[in-house]
Amino acid sequence: MRFAALSVLSAALVAAGWGHQAESLPTNPVDRAATCAAVEAAKAREQIGGAGDKPLALETQGRILHYALLQASTGRTYESAVAAAVVKRMPAIADSVTGGDWQKLEAPCAAAYPAVAATRASLPGDRLAAALGCDELASFMLTALAPQSYAFGRTLDSYERLNRALDQRIAVLFVDRGIMALPARLAERNKALAAIVERGSPIATLSLCMQRYG
Repeated sequence: MRFAALSVLSAALVAAGWGHQAESLPTNPVDRAATCAAVEAAKAREQIGGAGDKPLALETQGRILHYALLQASTGRTYESAVAAAVVKRMPAIADSVTGGDWQKLEAPCAAAYPAVAATRASLPGDRLAAALGCDELASFMLTALAPQSYAFGRTLDSYERLNRALDQRIAVLFVDRGIMALPARLAERNKALAAIVERGSPIATLSLCMQRYG
């Protein structure tokens, strides 16, 4: 897996909540995405009135992670180091975020990352882009949610099955397209992940992936 650096996510996603004392978002891209992810978590905790030591719902986890995925994909190719930096930053700003009026950051976050609020997901029309996007997104979520496998075990099992189902299909598509070199294949994977995260929630997108390939 290419997402081992995201193992720190467990601490971020089970935090009680995060907030930022200012009403405007940070200019630093990593801090901006982490702040919005923090606001998303705080909003979810407030809505359910739950304790901070319990995992949030799967769809909520997906929305929180979506900020890291989107920020890592702003250049139309996914950069794993950026996603890892965002995830690592989340728990580091936890106390400063919930200490202020984080509710006032909901609108700026929605404007900065409109894809998070998308009510529908879709898959790319290109066969290779769709298969690669599904494969990479499943791998990302498997790694990110692994520390909470006790809560999402069945879902993670389905993501593993999706990865296996796509292995041979992707290999054939690469050969058909004449994409043989490993660097070229990795570049295609990064482009596909960057594209698919713009098309809807990671959890909803993976549901479509499983319907097509699972």
